Amino acid sequence: MFLGLADHFVPSESLPALAEALESSTAEAAVGRFAQEPPASALSGQRKWIDDAYASDDAEEIVARLRNAGGKPLQPPRRSGQSRLQP
Repeated sequence: MFLGLADHFVPSESLPALAEALESSTAEAAVGRFAQEPPASALSGQRKWIDDAYASDDAEEIVARLRNAGGKPLQPPRRSGQSRLQP
């Protein structure tokens, strides 16, 4: 939601019921029944360093900034389900 890639948030536990509702309702009505306020975005709390890192037109500069985000090298990606970039 934070990135603007979706218009509505439906919790995963509601997806089976949403799929069933879509069989007999319009998408707008079905989604309206199950949409909720999205949880806070973990990415939004990291917006400052991401914006700072990408505030250049030079690819090498961006890579250098990413490698040193937050004054320390980035950690390698963690296992699935966790944020990939950690300054």
